[in-house]
Amino acid sequence: MIHASSGFAVLAHPTRYDLSATNIRYLIEIFAQFGGDAVELPPAVEPLGTRQMVDRMIAEHGLKVCFSRDRIILERLVLPE
Repeated sequence: MIHASSGFAVLAHPTRYDLSATNIRYLIEIFAQFGGDAVELPPAVEPLGTRQMVDRMIAEHGLKVCFSRDRIILERLVLPE
C-alpha cells in the first residue's frame, strides 16, 4: 500500500521500543525482508555501540537512512537570531 502510493516505508526510532540488541537487529532484518525502505538513525543520546549497530544493519540490508524530525528535537533546536 505504501509503495503503491509512491511512499517510502520507514522504521521510526527502532531503539525506543525497549528491545534487546538482538531483537533490534531482528526487527530491522524483518523490516527489510518485507520491503522496508529506510530506518531512522538513533539520536546522539543513544550509546555509540547502539548507533553503530543500527548503522551496520542499515548497510547490511541496503536500506536508506532517515533523520528524526520529532517535535521534541525541533523544540530544543536553538537557531541564531
